[in-house]
Amino acid sequence: MEWAVPLYGYVMPVIVTLTLATNSFIVVVLSHKYLRTPTNYVLLAMAVSELLTGLCVMPWLMYYFTLSGFKADVNYGLSSFWCNAVPYMAAVLPSIFHTTAIWLTVYLAIQRYVYICVPTLVRRFCTIHRSKQVIATICLASILMYVPDMLATGNISMVLTDYKTNGTPYNIFKTSISFNNILKKLTMKFLQNTRMLIVVIVLFLITEIPAALIFMTHVLSVSLKSYVIDYQLLNVLLIVR
Repeated sequence: MEWAVPLYGYVMPVIVTLTLATNSFIVVVLSHKYLRTPTNYVLLAMAVSELLTGLCVMPWLMYYFTLSGFKADVNYGLSSFWCNAVPYMAAVLPSIFHTTAIWLTVYLAIQRYVYICVPTLVRRFCTIHRSKQVIATICLASILMYVPDMLATGNISMVLTDYKTNGTPYNIFKTSISFNNILKKLTMKFLQNTRMLIVVIVLFLITEIPAALIFMTHVLSVSLKSYVIDYQLLNVLLIVR
């Protein structure tokens, strides 16, 4: 709790609030008819996914860390509502929406590759209709991926007579154009969009690569039965990430 309370209880709500505000603005802007392009549909879906990720987890963070709900959890246990809601609010739903955002980012990168390197396929693979199909497929696949977690896990309320005994479950979720003047303007616009998308993907990788490395370290530790890894350090790194 030394790191979790200040970061999850005070820093994270500020970051989530800013994320909600910026993504809401992006959703409003990209919803305009004149901005409905295949790329913007993907960006819109990404913004909605990240927006829902923040909305799902925010109530739990506020209750448990900001309002010191962890103290009641230690002394008396979680209430029936939080006991039933926390697997969905803190794990399943955020994982579904975040997985959707990850694969939408992958699709966005593929789409830009087609635009730049294989322009002859743009009319076939980079249409609004095709973007909608891929977005819907990614959303459905992300939901199906976590159906086993929703069906196989859950919490129950219990009253312990031995208050000296404390059990803590740990879940690892497995478990993303005059003609020359017009051409010049369109080329500049295309380059600007490409730069913007590069920034989006780089920022995404900056946040996701550390988590992937930490997860790989854990998997290797378990597979090789090497227990020299400091899990306290890994937990701190995950929280900071």
